[in-house]
Amino acid sequence: MYVDPSGHFALTTFGIWAIIGIVSAAMVLGGGAQLASNALAGETGSDLWRGVAGAALGAGANALALCLVPLTGGASFAVSALIGASVQTGVDTLETVIRGEEISLGQSAIDFSINFATTFVGNWIGAKIIPTNSGWFKPQKFLSVFLKPYGQKILLQTAIGAGVSAIINFLRKFKWKKLLN
Repeated sequence: MYVDPSGHFALTTFGIWAIIGIVSAAMVLGGGAQLASNALAGETGSDLWRGVAGAALGAGANALALCLVPLTGGASFAVSALIGASVQTGVDTLETVIRGEEISLGQSAIDFSINFATTFVGNWIGAKIIPTNSGWFKPQKFLSVFLKPYGQKILLQTAIGAGVSAIINFLRKFKWKKLLN
């Protein structure tokens, strides 16, 4: 059971649970960073939660794409960042519509660019910090998903991207004029 004699990743029941674990942890990191950033920027009420769902789902989509890299023939972390940024921007746009606010295509393009850039930076830096090889996703036990390089790399990439995004979000939302008064 859970044997891979060819040495290639196989989507076993365990592999699916491992991916679910990584994606779930990435969603917590992405959503948590957005929430913390909003709180530090002084947001309250419903604005405190603005963008949290988008950040969580975008981080999860990025992590899922990174998990599936061996199955996609080596799709790069740039492709994963593109997927994550698309999901995050799409969910944020949907949130804007639900709130009854007007959508600005220019602002959506800026938001997408920032989401892509921060996710890409996280993926790139995480890839440099924790190198892996072509057979890297071979978990033996569920906990090893988070303790071995494959899980650590994806979660580090997510944490770095979410951190950079949170810093930029804070810089954009903080009421700097209040500080100067």
